[in-house]
Amino acid sequence: MLDMVGSDGKPLHGVIDALYNKQGVYILYRGDVAYYIGLTEKSLYKRICVHNKPGDDYYSCWDCFSVIVVSAGESIKKVEDILIASIPTTANRAEPRGRIPLPEEVVKFLKKDQIIDTTLDA
Repeated sequence: MLDMVGSDGKPLHGVIDALYNKQGVYILYRGDVAYYIGLTEKSLYKRICVHNKPGDDYYSCWDCFSVIVVSAGESIKKVEDILIASIPTTANRAEPRGRIPLPEEVVKFLKKDQIIDTTLDA
């Protein structure tokens, strides 16, 4: 079992209840640095507990975590792909699958404010 406690050392029972039957993406951290990004379509709580057991590839490699609860029907894999692509320092073996197209209004905004290099458009 994973002991979830706040910075004050008190148990976070509400967090366990909230994550027990939720699917989503999680990030394991070593200190302030993201170490591993994963997903589960079942219980976030149970999946994180698996990473906290001897024999798991990431056991003892992390000391805290964060989660993103993804509603049923939403593309959980896309959320994971975006995080893996945006945090290249993680120990993930998986590569993001394909490119995720930006909405046209975002592309226009980025080009207008010269946030992206439009000379690369072909």
